[in-house]
Amino acid sequence: MNIEVLSTLYVCLLNGLLTLLLIWMLRRLRAPIPTIAGFSAVALGMQASLVLFIQTKPAAAAGLTSVPFFIVLGGGVVAVASAIMASDMGRALASGGQLWLLLPQGLRTLFGAGFLIEGAYGVMPVHFAVSDGITHIVAGTLSLMTAWGLAQKIVGTRALWIAHLFGLLDIVVVATGIAFVLLPEIGPFHNIMLAAFFAAPIFVTLHLMGIRHLLRPSATPLPALQSRE
Repeated sequence: MNIEVLSTLYVCLLNGLLTLLLIWMLRRLRAPIPTIAGFSAVALGMQASLVLFIQTKPAAAAGLTSVPFFIVLGGGVVAVASAIMASDMGRALASGGQLWLLLPQGLRTLFGAGFLIEGAYGVMPVHFAVSDGITHIVAGTLSLMTAWGLAQKIVGTRALWIAHLFGLLDIVVVATGIAFVLLPEIGPFHNIMLAAFFAAPIFVTLHLMGIRHLLRPSATPLPALQSRE
């Protein structure tokens, strides 16, 4: 089994972990069963479709250039964010407060580590792997540290703004880099597309929900992380 197959399996594993984490969160936050089932089905379908896409390499997408790709990627993010934030899933996640919105971001450290590994083995250009791998690791670590600080009640609103804005900036930079730097070198069928079109929109949505929570006058920066069984 070569390194490209292994790295693809690694990304699929992380997408699966993100899905399971969100399902667990929805259950703890008492989301309706149909909502959990619906998200599970859509997440599984999206991941299967993405794997099929990069494996079959449809000719219609082979010549995709930077600008159309960026529009498609941005449109995907907007669609996912709009769908989640306007649904029972979004309301359930928002009800948990900032800690619940920050915790899944910790998985970005593992995505960043995957970038570094792919760069080391030549699966991804080194300049992109190092720069964006490091920023992903920093964004994920910052989110976890902020979540821990909130739980300990030693940080507040400023830390939340920094975590959310840096996290969004990281994803914007990575998306721009994929479209205008990486795409001409690796094409549209690289395994990074598994993360770009599944995990990234979810991470963006969680940051936007966190910022929306901060902008509400009634929002509290120090929600309690507790079981809602």
